[in-house]
Amino acid sequence: MSELFFVVKCFVYMLLITFLMQTKISGISIEAHAEYYLKKSGISAYLQDASAGGVQLLHDGYAVSKSFVLDSTRSFRSSESQESKASRR
Repeated sequence: MSELFFVVKCFVYMLLITFLMQTKISGISIEAHAEYYLKKSGISAYLQDASAGGVQLLHDGYAVSKSFVLDSTRSFRSSESQESKASRR
């Protein structure tokens, strides 16, 4: 029963925060202010650069791994294709 109470309590807090973030100050909601400051902060630029580097690392790692596997299995694939051609004759 305590787990259900915890979930309900978290849901109520989430609703309360959501409604409060819609409060407008000088014609702009608190949510818009928070989003603006999060996008313009130096930390977000650093995180964007780090994630771009991570994506590049994944792309390069995939390309290297793929070429390694293709090079390693080239002789097996060529002998297999020759066997299939011979069996068709």
